[in-house]
Amino acid sequence: MSLTSTSISDSDQTGVVGSWFDAQRSTPRPASLSRETDGSWRVTVGDEHITGAASDVQVTDRLGTVPRRLRWPGGAEFDTPDNDGIDRLLGRSPAVAAFVDRLERGWTTALASLLILVALSALFIEHGLPALSRQIAMLVPHRVEAGLGTRVLEWVDTMLLDDSSLEQDTRARLTTAFDGMTSSLDDGYAYRLLFRGGALGPNAMALPGGIVIVTDDLVKLARHDEEILAVLAHEIGHVRGRHTLRHLVQASGVSALAAVLLGDLSQITALATAAPALLEMRHARDLEREADGFAREWLRTHGMAESRFDDMLCRLAASTGGADSSMPSFMSSHPPVDERAACRPAEDQR
Repeated sequence: MSLTSTSISDSDQTGVVGSWFDAQRSTPRPASLSRETDGSWRVTVGDEHITGAASDVQVTDRLGTVPRRLRWPGGAEFDTPDNDGIDRLLGRSPAVAAFVDRLERGWTTALASLLILVALSALFIEHGLPALSRQIAMLVPHRVEAGLGTRVLEWVDTMLLDDSSLEQDTRARLTTAFDGMTSSLDDGYAYRLLFRGGALGPNAMALPGGIVIVTDDLVKLARHDEEILAVLAHEIGHVRGRHTLRHLVQASGVSALAAVLLGDLSQITALATAAPALLEMRHARDLEREADGFAREWLRTHGMAESRFDDMLCRLAASTGGADSSMPSFMSSHPPVDERAACRPAEDQR
């Protein structure tokens, strides 16, 4: 900011009338505002001229009839009710600026904007985010994914799982079958099948990098090795689709979008906080459907009946009390069993 003592005639523009607060006096002084040819602001107070570079002076936005305020470095301010005059000095059309202001203050515009924002957000979550997460996941190097899988394995072994108590012959037979399933897959993964005990019950999981874990209880629940192979094919589908990485990206994207739309998640209602989790469940179910599709295609390609997969899914659901079907589908990370499989009576399962 500079202060000069030249005469008023030195100014080459008719000023916008307002009040000047110089941050040193408690009372304002009448002043006029203009712009120089280089774009700098110029306030004329009596016989004084105060100039400020355009990059240094902050101009408040137009808001109804609220006076505009220009803030100079050091705390000085110029206030004026002449919104049209300020818009002219800014090079904006006063008519357009006033129209935009009316739109911003109108409830119909606000409602329409909100509906458009919700619609665009829904489209992004439904179509854009899954596609984006897939592209990002596919760019992650295999060695990075393998390192993540190793760390996840260390955690589940410490917190959830125990050593397997299955007979060595059973583990060797299933490992040989698994190696045969994966040896021809030219996808860059070093697949490993691990057996674990513990309190998880009949279960299987795919970790990043090609690690597949099967619990002892799942092996004992199966009535045929082909049922176990169907489950292993499902888990291989998770690995090949990089579903763990995609889920992490999608979950981060949904949470970030919710934070933008809803504000600080730590300060909003529990319902708003739960929204990202429910959306993550929606994406997790889609990934399960992808893995189901891979398992069924593998069974068909290798001359095995898809009913092996159906029977195992139905028996798994029954062994856990039908947990997947007892809660609303939107709250589950897996699709309902009756959507995924055609359940048959136990006596028809061979």
